[in-house]
Formats: sequence, structure tokens, C-alpha cells
Amino acid sequence: GGGGDASGDSAGDETRKPPKKSSPSQKSVPPANPDDSSNPGDSSPSRDFAAIEARASTPEGLSVLRGDRQVLSMLLDALKLPAGSDPAEKALRKNRADVRCALRVVRVLARTNTNTPRGGPTQSRRDDGDDLIATGAAGVAVFSCARAAINAGMDDLAAASLGALASVATPRRLSERKTRWLGIGLEAYLEFLRGAMGYGGGDPCASGVPASACACVAAAVRGCRLAEDADDANSRGERIHGRSTFADCSAGAARAALGDGKTLAELARVVDAAEGAERAAMIGAPSSSDGASGNDSDSRVANARRATGEAARALAAVAALGSMGGSIGAALANRKVPGSIPALVRLADARLKTFGESRNSTRVPRRYGTAAAASLASAARASPEFAGKLLRLDALDVMRDALADDATSPARASAALSALVALVSRLCDPSKPDGDVRDLKIGLGDLGRNLNINNPGGGTSTSTGEREGDRTTPDAGIEPPTPAGVLAESGLVAACAVALDPARPGVVAARAGLEHRDAAWDADADVDAGVDADVDADADARVAFDRDVAATTRHAARLLHLPFTHPLPAPGTTAAQLAEDALRRYQEQLLSEAVVAGLVQAIDGLRGDDLGAPAQLLSQLVLRSSQCARQFLEAGGLDEGLVRGLLAPQNPAAVLVDSLLAVSQLARLSQRHYPPIARAGVCDVVNRLLTHDDPGVRARTCNLLGNMCRHSGYFYERIARRGVLDSLIARCEDVDRTTRKFACFAIGNAGFHSDALYPELRVAVPPLVRLLGDEEDKTRANAAAALGNLVRNSAALCGDLIRAGALERLVELATGPEAAAEA
Repeated sequence: GGGGDASGDSAGDETRKPPKKSSPSQKSVPPANPDDSSNPGDSSPSRDFAAIEARASTPEGLSVLRGDRQVLSMLLDALKLPAGSDPAEKALRKNRADVRCALRVVRVLARTNTNTPRGGPTQSRRDDGDDLIATGAAGVAVFSCARAAINAGMDDLAAASLGALASVATPRRLSERKTRWLGIGLEAYLEFLRGAMGYGGGDPCASGVPASACACVAAAVRGCRLAEDADDANSRGERIHGRSTFADCSAGAARAALGDGKTLAELARVVDAAEGAERAAMIGAPSSSDGASGNDSDSRVANARRATGEAARALAAVAALGSMGGSIGAALANRKVPGSIPALVRLADARLKTFGESRNSTRVPRRYGTAAAASLASAARASPEFAGKLLRLDALDVMRDALADDATSPARASAALSALVALVSRLCDPSKPDGDVRDLKIGLGDLGRNLNINNPGGGTSTSTGEREGDRTTPDAGIEPPTPAGVLAESGLVAACAVALDPARPGVVAARAGLEHRDAAWDADADVDAGVDADVDADADARVAFDRDVAATTRHAARLLHLPFTHPLPAPGTTAAQLAEDALRRYQEQLLSEAVVAGLVQAIDGLRGDDLGAPAQLLSQLVLRSSQCARQFLEAGGLDEGLVRGLLAPQNPAAVLVDSLLAVSQLARLSQRHYPPIARAGVCDVVNRLLTHDDPGVRARTCNLLGNMCRHSGYFYERIARRGVLDSLIARCEDVDRTTRKFACFAIGNAGFHSDALYPELRVAVPPLVRLLGDEEDKTRANAAAALGNLVRNSAALCGDLIRAGALERLVELATGPEAAAEA
């Protein structure tokens, strides 16, 4: 930040005196020579501190420096200053350059505490409590320096101290209770940061202090979430960076500390104030800060933009805690901060490559746009009213363009998709608060006009674009657009196809960045060229990348599935016809954009709950269209690794059911699909699925086996060799009636094409005869058909049927009251 200090120039001319006492730290680094010309005061650090910073500039030097307690003590001693005292202010002005140097070194040490710099040795993690950085001692020292600098009004040192504080304030594995959260607790720490965000009279353009305070909030909240992730991993017998969490360093603790809304309200105020101040600076409005202080228009705009970006990162960190979207939305929607939401929408716009179009133009760091999209998505998911506000600000196009950008990172794509699910749902459901669909279309541009053409309300368009029917009957109900219509008209299908592509440049660059990821040597280093997420020593980049890739696939599948879950208008109406036409256009776009192929590629490697939404969409598409089924097969949907991943018994039941439906449909469509189904190893997994705890899984597995035997006896030998028939026959006595129905269907087909399986099917005769009296008509019919097929190809089982009473039961079934009623 600008502003400086009037006495700073003369402070450097004062003679630096050696300490009165010798300390252990002085044994490693000799005291400064007051006559040495290498100690120019305010402009450059002393020789001692310059030597320490030089050591910290290489991975090897850092490794050695972390173990040098004497030098670390010297650095921290330079930062321990009593706040609000004249001696402290004088010391700051006198040793300004050394203090800045110490802050830089401490920050690098803290940010490399759990990272290994590229090409450097693995940083040791000390378990003896001797690490002054990890134990929290550094945080307390930096905190005292930050308070002293803020009280002294020294903008540059205050911003630098807060920058270092963001890296050392979060409790580490070895933190002692007295130093965790700087010894004041999380709530008090956030209160201190709120005060720092209001530095300079609440003007975020006056210096870099408010932006640095926002960065501290982001780091603290993010650190809580990561610590809880580590604790969850420890409970599974894993370790993440060797850390464990504390009760006061968890996502729950962060949510509690943020529960009063004061920190979120202050973040929203910073965004709003920065937006207004930046506009004033851009149009050349005079400022009381301009002039001699050096805080000119360019520096004010730069401070405002960084404040907006860092506040967005803090809001995104809060959103990542979960269950905070409503609080974020309430803070941003406050009437006292009207510019906060528009500012974040503008920041999230991928089309905005730079801030401004004049000499004030600067590149927009992508991490800021990603954070803005994530925070808006969280609020939109929690509140339909907030989603409506975003729609009026053209947010749907903003998020779509973020997807369509090849360079978009997985983190930004997942945030944009999450927002789009909320926006499209809101647009297609005007019964929610915040007005009707005509109001929402105001911010939709061409999409709004295209959807208005499909308005079934009647009337002809006027020269202003209104419909006569709308103007004459303003209170008449207007049918909302359907998700199929919105997705078909907005270009979202193509954008989703781009986002699902694992080979697009944004994903490739992010993955490459994982292999070449340095520790954060530069505190404000942009990450445009590499990973789009924050460069943060507490973040596990690999875990974050995998999580974002999975979230992108998950949210894309949810968005594309909306048209299949949205209720259709009453049949026979104009609205119903328009909805059917929109659904047809939508499905044509899904085919033309090869969405099925994109989903198949995207789910490769996903596990567990991450498979839920993609598997549901894939099964829906394969069941609806033979062309989609062909795309699924051609894209490798039946590759052995993918199928085994989808049908892994430990997957959620919903994933297993949807996956079984898709494979079963392929088997049902054509016997040409039998060889790839066999190569996928389906016969190896169905046995375990037949005994699954979930009845839906058991039923769909029986159905799959029936379709695998539908066209020919191709699988007869395979299922006999793997002992599948015993488990299948046992399902005839399942407690679930749907499972019993499909078990009869599968056994019937197993005996239809030849008598090859008759010996194994002999034991199926008694349960099939009993099922002739089942409560469900279709089960009785399937059981009768199965018994018929068991004597279709030879008389080998005729005696078994007679002894089981099949003849009498079949005659009774064919001539009984129910049969007469059906006739």
C-alpha cells in the first residue's frame, strides 16, 4: 500500500546500536557494524538480515534455516514490539527494512512448513516442539508487529505484517494452547482482523492493509477446514501433512466464530467500498488521499481491486466450510452494501481479462474470479431469492462463459456449474420468492428474448418486444421456461461438454502445475500460469485438484439432468407441446455435443458418492436413446476398469442401481453388446451384487442377468462356471417382491435357448412353483413362463415339475377367478 511515513526517510540515518546483552542468536550471525555502509537504513536491510534472507532464497538454505533456532529467535525478536507505545513506533521506523526482511523470511518459512519446494529436499517435521514456526511462537511475534504497525499508521509494515500473519496464525500440529490463534482465540483474532479491514477510515483504496486483512481471514477459515479434513483422515488411519486438529481449529469452530455475521458483513462492506472507490478513481474523481502522499489514482485502483479479490477469497473459504451459503447471501444482499453482488459478478466474469481499459488496466488474477464464483454459488444454492438477484445481473451468461473458456481451471468450472444448477432451477421455478419470470428475464439478454418467444401466454409481439397478451392481462399466469428450453437456448450444453473434457487446456495446465508447484516464494504471486487455486502451504494441491475435477463432473451431471426431473405441463396444452419440443432440441444437442462420451471420460477414476450424479445421468440417457447407448459403448463405457469401478459393491446403492440399468439396457438392445459386456468382467461381480443389502441392487442385478440371457445362450457357460445360478435362484425367495419378479425373469431366460443349464436349474423348480401364488401378477406370470422354459428344450425336468405340483398350480392359475377376470 501507499501512504508511507513522513519520518521514515530520517529514521534510517540513526545509528544502529548492538544489543546490550549477548544472546544465543548472535553466535550464528554477528551483530551489525554501525559504520558499515551496507546498512542504509530504511531502503535496505542490514547485512545480518540480508544474509538470512539470502539463505532463505534457496531450498537448501531454507532447510538449514529451519533448524537454526538461534537465527529464528533473532528474526522473531525483531518483530516483538509492544503495540501503541512510542518506543515501539520509534523502533519500527528505525528498523523498518530489517522488520520487513524478517517478515518476508518468516512468511517463506511458514508457507514451506508442509511443502517441498521444487527440486528441494523434503522439509523435516520436528516432533520435539523446537520448531519456532510450527509451535506458534512466530505467530505471536508477527501479531505484535502487526498491531504496532497498525497503531503507528505505517501502511507498508502493517500490510506486510498481515501478509505474514496469514501464514503463521493458523494453529499447526505442534501449536501450544497458549499460542494457538496467537494466544487470543479464533473469535478475538477475527475481531482484530475486522478492525484491520476498516483501517484507513474504512477506505480499502487508501492502502493494502484491508486487502491483507481479508487474506488473513481466508487463511484462518481455510486452515480450520483443512485441519478438520486432517482429523477425518486420521480417523481413517491416514495422515494429511502429519497434522491433527484441535477443538478450536475445525470447520465447526470456524462456523461458530462466524455465526454472528460481523466478519461476513465487514467482508461485504469491503467489496462494496472497493467497488465504489474504484469507480470514482477510474473516472478521475478527486480524493483527499491523492497528492503528496503518493497515493495516486493508479495505486488506489490497485488497492481496491486487490481488496475485492481477497475479500472474495475469504468469502469462498467460508463457503467451503459448508452450511454458510445463507449467511453469505444475507451479508451480500444487505441494502447497505448495494455494490457487493455486482462487484463479485463482474469479478467472476471470465470475459473480463483485465480491470479497466485505460492506463489503470491490470490483469485479473484467476484465483479472484474463481473465489467470486464459489462464493456466489454458495449463496445461490442456499437462497432462491439470491439466485434471482444474480439472474438480473447476467450471472447465467457469466457462469456459462467461465465453462466455455478452455483455460478455465477445474476449481472455477466446478464453482460455475454449482451456481448454474441454482440459477437454472430458480429461473424455471418462479413460484419462489422475488417476483415472476418476466422480471428474471431482464438480465438474460438474448436468452430472455428467445425464451419469451416460447411464452405460451398468447399474444403477439409489439415493437418493444412485449406481447399484447401480457400487456392486456398483466396478472395472467406465465408459464416458466423449462430447464430443457433454458439449456437448449443458452449454449450451456456445449459449455458443459467443454468442462467435462479432461484434456482441455485448463485441466492440463492445472495437472502440470501439480508436478512443478513451488512453495509460495512470492507472497502475491499470481497463479494464472499454473494451478488456479490458491498457492497455500496448508493446502494439499493434489487433493484439491482431484476434488475439483470430481465436483466439475458431479455438478455438470446435475445441471444436465434437470430437464429429466422437471415436471411437464398438463398433456394436450400448448405449454406441453412447447416443453416437448424443447426437450427434443435439448436431447439433439446432447447427442451433437457427445455429452455421453464426455461423461464416460470424466467418471473414469471417480469413486463413491462422486459417481452418483454422473451415473444417474448416464443411465437416463442410455435408457432414453439407442444413439446415446451407442455413444456410451463407443466411448469406452464397457471398458473393464470403468465397469468394475461403477459396479464395485462398496459404492452407494444409487450408483449401483443406475450402473446396472445402463449395462442392462445395452444387453437388452442387442446381442452384439454381449462380447464387450463379457470382456468388462460383469459375470465376476454380479454374484456379490445378488446378495447386496439393498433390495434395489438385488432386483436390478437379476434384471441384468435376464437381459444377458435374452438374445442367446452366450453367457450360459460363464454364469454356470462362476456359480451365479445358486445366488440367482435364492432370490426367488427374496423378501423384496421386485427382486422376486426379476429373478423369475432371469431364470426363465436362462432356460429359454437350450437345456445347457437345466441341471443347475433343477433346484429352481420348487421356488418357482411357490411363486405361482405370489401377490404380484407380473411375478406369477414370470414364474409360469420360467417353468415353461424349463421343459421347452428337453424333458429332463418334467418329472421335477410334476413332483413339485407345477401342473396343478399352472392349471389353477390359468382357470382361476383372476384368469377369468383378465379374459
